[in-house]
Amino acid sequence: MPNHSASGRRPAPWILLVFFVGFALPGCGGRMGTVKGKVLISGRPMPNGTVAFVSADGQSVDTSEIDAEGNYTMRRAPVGPVKISVIVSPPSNIPSPNMKMGDKGGRIKSETAGKKFVPVPERYRSSETTPLTYTVTSGEQSHNVEIEP
Repeated sequence: MPNHSASGRRPAPWILLVFFVGFALPGCGGRMGTVKGKVLISGRPMPNGTVAFVSADGQSVDTSEIDAEGNYTMRRAPVGPVKISVIVSPPSNIPSPNMKMGDKGGRIKSETAGKKFVPVPERYRSSETTPLTYTVTSGEQSHNVEIEP
């Protein structure tokens, strides 16, 4: 029988797990930043939607709702270079491919019902096509997202 330690016993598997979790994982992209700002389209506040920050490697994502004044707050944005996309759902009175009918043939109200709809150019809707980028640092910072038609 091979000698695995000074006492002749192999280390318990849980010791290896503790070592891995305690020393290997903390360096695995755990750094985050907080980013606050406005989403502007043609210089005016975007009245609703969602803004997403996607890390350059595509492994980390944070999203934030956009309020009526165009404000957003990313609380766990991945540190480093990110691509920024903006998604807006049409209100319930504008037909959408995923629209559902209610029990009596009426449309189901969406959370965008009654909100002003401002379409976002297609290139800004995906992290693969957006020209918007930013470098997030640790801690709090401000960054306005400016969309051009």
